Amino acid sequence: LAENQGNLLRKAFPESIIRPDFFCHEVLTMCQGPSPFQFVDVYEEVARILKDKPEEVEGDDFVDRLYRGFNWNGYRGPNEKKLIKMLHVTDTHLDLDYQEGSNVMCEMVLCCHKSQGFGIYRGDSQNQFKPASRWGAIGDAKCDIPDISVQKLVEFVRDQVAPDMVMWTGDVVPHDIWNQHFNHTTTYVKAITDYLRENLKGAQ
Repeated sequence: LAENQGNLLRKAFPESIIRPDFFCHEVLTMCQGPSPFQFVDVYEEVARILKDKPEEVEGDDFVDRLYRGFNWNGYRGPNEKKLIKMLHVTDTHLDLDYQEGSNVMCEMVLCCHKSQGFGIYRGDSQNQFKPASRWGAIGDAKCDIPDISVQKLVEFVRDQVAPDMVMWTGDVVPHDIWNQHFNHTTTYVKAITDYLRENLKGAQ
């Protein structure tokens, strides 16, 4: 990581918005004394924000319910403005090295690779081997997404959603930060780009 991204980090840190005392206390954990920072529980904060809001905006489907009132068959809303269906793609974390049958609970940051071995699941203990399925590992597994699942996702969107526009906001690469360099990253960006272009040709 230091060899591949050291120069980038050296340039980025002076321009970072992270306060020096936060970096010392929370990242390096080297500063003496109690940290002046307190992490916020996301769920408690959301509950606090919604506490005095109208009941209809409390659910996750608020925006979805608004759009259900539109006439999708004619792509026209109540004000006769044209509506479009937009697909937002983010955080795919495709892993081209994902290996079916490999260990999902290894001692690395990222598992489900051939190098982490194969075996048979023999119990519920965290120390037992748990093989990765063909379509991906869910739950507590430390794995990213196999190629076949990303392909099937894009095909489903093509056949069932048929979006007019695609907004892709990145976070494409797997979590193997020790392997990441320019060629590694561009390989994954190209892979996702190719999937989208090949299957969603009519979308902008």
